[in-house]
Amino acid sequence: MTIIDEHYGSELLTKKGKTYKFDSIECLAGFVLKEEVVPEKIHGLYVTDFEDAGNLYPLDELIFVQAKKLKSPMGLNLSAFRKQETASNVAKLYFGEIITWEQTLNFVENSWLK
Repeated sequence: MTIIDEHYGSELLTKKGKTYKFDSIECLAGFVLKEEVVPEKIHGLYVTDFEDAGNLYPLDELIFVQAKKLKSPMGLNLSAFRKQETASNVAKLYFGEIITWEQTLNFVENSWLK
């Protein structure tokens, strides 16, 4: 997949080295939820820090924001940040909230998959 906006790219890397690229956090989350790759075969999940467009970081290094006024490519308005202060400021400025990866998965499941 071609990444349209480098502020939102994400990837799933399998243990065999295959890479799946996504143009939004919600697309990655949907892929994970549908178990397109079974969890045992996933090596890692990587997401772009909004402030560092085009560079991917391990999922556990990021803080997720769902904000009504910060539009993402697929419409669920999810973004990620490595710095807590930045995530908090963005959440406040764009009428959003900080959420965990588990909350992100639940949000995508309830918004897209039900």
